[in-house]
Amino acid sequence: MRSCEEVIITLNISDPACSYDMELPSFMNIGELRKKLLETLRIMDARRFASMADVELTYNGQRLDEKSSLANYGIWDGNCIDAKMHRVKQS
Repeated sequence: MRSCEEVIITLNISDPACSYDMELPSFMNIGELRKKLLETLRIMDARRFASMADVELTYNGQRLDEKSSLANYGIWDGNCIDAKMHRVKQS
């Protein structure tokens, strides 16, 4: 049996409120995935995400650990992940 390298999930973002269906690597560590997601969101909608500094990911109310992967949490095609965006702090 071959492992699934990519999974299609729904990313639900609370603020700004929106959701995206995305194909994500199932075995990339969450820390790296967060960086890639933020880069992708900035490219997809710079106006909405340019002021964001970080993204926190949760699944079923549990914060995803940076050293784990989507596969470690049993996140596969059709699952939903919640994202909380953190804005750049203004001084």
